[in-house]
Amino acid sequence: MLRKLLGAGMLLATLAGCTKLEGRACTSNEQCAELGGVCDTTLGHCYREEETNDCSPACAAYEACSLGECKPRFTAVDILTPTEGAVLDGGTVQVSARLVPNPSYASTTVFPETLTFGATRTQGGDVGSFGAVTRTDATYTVAWTPPATEAQLAVSAAHPEPAVGLNDTVNVTVDAVAPDLTVVVPTAQIPADTGGFRYADPGLASAWRRDQVVEVRVESNATDLDPASLQIIVRGHNGGADVTDLTPEPCQGGPAAFCRKVNVPLSRPGLDAFNGSFTVEATARDTVGNVARSTGPIPVTRWKWAFDSGGAIKGTPAIGNNGSIYFGTAETSGKLFALNPDGTLKWDLVIGQIAGSLAVGSARSGSEEYVYVAAKPSGGGTLLYAFKGSDKSQVAQCPGTGNFGASLVEGAIAVGTTSVDPGTGVITVETAVGIVNSASARIVGIRPDVLPLDPCINVSNSGMNAIPPSIPGASLVMKGEDIFFGANPSAGARLTSYSIGSNTPRANWPVTADHVPWGLALANDRVYGGQASAANPAAGNLFSVLQVIDNTVTSVTPVYSPAGGGRVFGPSIGRDNWAYFGTETSAASEFVRLALGSPSMVQNVPSSTSIKAAPVLGRNDLLYTVATDGEVSARAADSLAQVWNVALSGVSNLDVSPTLDCNRDNVGDPVAQSPLGVLYVAAGSSVHSFIVDSPGLEPAPWPKYQHDSRNTGNPATPITNCP
Repeated sequence: MLRKLLGAGMLLATLAGCTKLEGRACTSNEQCAELGGVCDTTLGHCYREEETNDCSPACAAYEACSLGECKPRFTAVDILTPTEGAVLDGGTVQVSARLVPNPSYASTTVFPETLTFGATRTQGGDVGSFGAVTRTDATYTVAWTPPATEAQLAVSAAHPEPAVGLNDTVNVTVDAVAPDLTVVVPTAQIPADTGGFRYADPGLASAWRRDQVVEVRVESNATDLDPASLQIIVRGHNGGADVTDLTPEPCQGGPAAFCRKVNVPLSRPGLDAFNGSFTVEATARDTVGNVARSTGPIPVTRWKWAFDSGGAIKGTPAIGNNGSIYFGTAETSGKLFALNPDGTLKWDLVIGQIAGSLAVGSARSGSEEYVYVAAKPSGGGTLLYAFKGSDKSQVAQCPGTGNFGASLVEGAIAVGTTSVDPGTGVITVETAVGIVNSASARIVGIRPDVLPLDPCINVSNSGMNAIPPSIPGASLVMKGEDIFFGANPSAGARLTSYSIGSNTPRANWPVTADHVPWGLALANDRVYGGQASAANPAAGNLFSVLQVIDNTVTSVTPVYSPAGGGRVFGPSIGRDNWAYFGTETSAASEFVRLALGSPSMVQNVPSSTSIKAAPVLGRNDLLYTVATDGEVSARAADSLAQVWNVALSGVSNLDVSPTLDCNRDNVGDPVAQSPLGVLYVAAGSSVHSFIVDSPGLEPAPWPKYQHDSRNTGNPATPITNCP
């Protein structure tokens, strides 16, 4: 290169072909570029090389001719992106480089169409691929797809003519491997079966219960995961509702470099089945953006527990004010049972054959309650008892001596209040009433609150005025001090009513029924019931009796009959006066939804077998049915569409109605704001406990057999013990 002569730090002369740029000091070429010059760093001044046309042979395209010499038209190749030491993920990378021209010849310089891009690995191997190069002025850009690996690479850019000798290299780290990520779902801890209890779902043995909360962990051995990027979603079963608002928290301890946990309430994801699986989906990114994904299943079931009592259960369990479950068994040495909501035995007591449904009184001081039950001890006659729910201690029995004879209380017990004068003035006391069946039946009752006076009611009659026996398993309902029950066909099918303490029917009662009055409900100042012929499956209807408050009774009025005729069983009455009940004909069985007062508004859905048991109407617009073959179903109240079902094995001709309670903690208190409830189904010798999506009974006129969770058969009783 042509140089200026130097002397004592000052410019001595200017050689031919070079022109000093007066007054411009410099330390780099960039400071002289706008004047079309370059910098002589020895002198610290700009100068300009002038292009001539006297080179022989002619210069190459990448050279300029200046006073017979071929000079470089370009001074450098600079890689602009990526930068030295950059960490790249597995995505496409834009590599750009600038070809720096000699400013002295810029006006005549023609840039090559491309640069040569490449990459090398220290240990050898795949370096990815480069796409087509594009140029904008002096800048060249190419898309590079790095190898899907973790490696150190050198990225290079060079002038396409090797003779130019211009290139640049940057060293980068490619991190294209997603970090490891693992969803850890613990195995459900299921109590061992003991004392008649079964805690594992027979259909899905190792599953979490829907009322539980599961701690799920997300772990990784990667040290560069971004905690803020972690997202955890719990997918509902079979496309059910997802949970997306869980907040991960750091784990305590553990060998993983990265660990976060979430508590998953299994009540929240959608579950349109009796059992199934939720899926936990976790995603996270490392610091360069690689996405890690992992999933894990949570098997879940509605099964809570089942308890085998060892004897046949003929009546619907009653739910106490603290969630205790009371029921009895019908063998000669039958027992009265009390179970805790968590599926442990509270107490049991051998009292004899219990042939009907028992009932629970109102809460008393100290959360005490009385359990009212009729039983026939082995070798004796029927007695009516009141026991303390807390410890099974007997409060009273009726009669005080002797018994009511060999016949049984085969229907329900109703609970309300009656007026009594213990000699100090009229008081109102809790009263439980039942019908002892025989050819000449008895109306019996017990009033523990009048002790030490005689707490017993024992009313009978004979001849034409004999009290008719009630229907085994059927309802006994109570309003004020009046009771209503259906008479056994042996005494003539009829519906009758008595005032408690009287041995003659109320005025204008009984009313003749066409067939057996099965289940009863009180609503809209009417008695509603289902009629079913014992001999003819094509005979029966849903009926009502008007004006039950006064004595102006008319007659049994048919409300609904199945098409072609058929039996109708116990109704439940929901909001807006919709009645729900099962029917059967000689050819088919159905479940029906009927608008009372508007018989044309009716829905029917087929049932594989008859539904004789009264349905349970739960909150969240769900209802629950039990068919005679043991199929338990949850249905949408507005369409009767089945949401889920489960088949109970080893049962037949099941007509015991289920009951429903809210979700409770280990001490029996309702779980605040829980969306869940517990359905209790008695079948054969067992009581089953299932977790459902109704937090208690629907506040409706008559949502279940015997009206309320305590089985009082009384519309004055609160529907549920839940808030």
